[in-house]
Amino acid sequence: MIRFLQNHLGRVAAAVEMIDGQRVYRIVGVPYARAGRFERSRIVEAYEAGGLVNRERACCFPQRAVPRFFNFFMKHHMMRPEWLAENDIQTEDAFVVNIWTTDFDTAKPVLVYLHGGGDSGSGTAPIYDGAHLASRGIVVVTVTYRIGYFGYLPVFDDNGELSCNRAAQDQQAALRWVRAHISEFGGDAGNITLMGQSGGALSSLNQFLNPISQRQFDKLILCAGPMPTAVPVDGLRERFLTVLKENGIRDFAELKRLPVRKLLRLRAKNAMMDVIDGDFFARDPKAIFEACEVPEIPILIGTNDDEFSMIEMGMFYRPLGIATKARDLDHALAAKYGEYSEKLRRAVEPEAKSLIDLQIKMLETAVFHTVSYRLLEKFSQRCPVYGYRFGYVPNLYGGLRGSYHGAEVAMFFGNLDKMRIQVTDQNRREMAAVQMDWLAFIRGGSIPNRERYDAASKRIIRYLREPEMVPFPNADLIGELAETDIYERAFGEYLRNR
Repeated sequence: MIRFLQNHLGRVAAAVEMIDGQRVYRIVGVPYARAGRFERSRIVEAYEAGGLVNRERACCFPQRAVPRFFNFFMKHHMMRPEWLAENDIQTEDAFVVNIWTTDFDTAKPVLVYLHGGGDSGSGTAPIYDGAHLASRGIVVVTVTYRIGYFGYLPVFDDNGELSCNRAAQDQQAALRWVRAHISEFGGDAGNITLMGQSGGALSSLNQFLNPISQRQFDKLILCAGPMPTAVPVDGLRERFLTVLKENGIRDFAELKRLPVRKLLRLRAKNAMMDVIDGDFFARDPKAIFEACEVPEIPILIGTNDDEFSMIEMGMFYRPLGIATKARDLDHALAAKYGEYSEKLRRAVEPEAKSLIDLQIKMLETAVFHTVSYRLLEKFSQRCPVYGYRFGYVPNLYGGLRGSYHGAEVAMFFGNLDKMRIQVTDQNRREMAAVQMDWLAFIRGGSIPNRERYDAASKRIIRYLREPEMVPFPNADLIGELAETDIYERAFGEYLRNR
């Protein structure tokens, strides 16, 4: 059922849903900015008098569809319908936020969520539906921003002007919009938590390292994202001209006019990047991170047990240097981890179920868990920080992918029922445990009965069976790995070959 409600912005279309006896309004497609292709986004200052503030249909930026049959044998969790924008209208004018709230009057804590995906994704994918969380007394906002080439491909116009970091600029505009206007939807503009998972965690981290964006929120949640990285401007124009040449495109003007379907098929995937442009990235984000030049706000950081179970498929083994025979293992590990191969192997071997699983767990430790450790160690110098390791397994494919990359998202959002799986009683208990902790963090910036992370004890929340505080697994080894380039090499290899 659609209801039309009024606030100071104008008339708002809202779908109404009852969750546990609580009325929740779902408000999709509220424009926060406008821009043409490859242009800088401009914040919406006012809405048409007498018209609708928002759209009645969900929308997303153009992206390639994933055929359902493609995932029949792969059983990749992020290729399932709950992660995809199948019901969205694809448009280059999808600069929108989506809002879930129980009323427009009371000031409730706000969660702003940035989805991951890089070249896919939408703020209205079923996995991010905010109705359940909103029924628990917060306002949920998801942001739809430019993805793929629309958001991440550095381009030069015919006057030599550089356009880059458009996804980050869109996210910043959305954060500023939320700070200015969320009170019109029952949100407390002085109590905003920014959250992201995977690529969305990297986006959230980049916003935290930006001096303008970091003033737009009050708490931060980072779920399994990479370290920040941005390249200098030098050499980008030559790289852009190479992209044009390799794709048979004469100039920027032709690229800008290219039909969407042709732009989506551009051969330039490895040309997408963040750029130290003197604008959004005025400085190298790595330098800002190392100097810990950030505000003193509460932060929650963590990873899942089985982050790389998404590559436990034969098509990934050869490109990622994963040995399929025991006789090749030592050589493969030495090539990837050098002098740390044996230490890393011994650390994860007790949990490994097979030769392949051993190498997957080594990659998880070198990439995702190393990043989590580095973030916890650095930010705990300045901020109140909590760490977590997530081991709960949604009953997906009978638990085949374990606690996979993104498993915490469905459980925290309370959307297991939208995954078309048989939800177990254990799943529901685990979901309640995560929500109790994380909602407390969103409301007040602390988690009752949980210790903050500090460099001496290195204790994090372990979500496995009953939540408990444990030392960060393999902290000493990961501390050594963090001082090497192993993470950069391993993660770069994954990005090139996924």
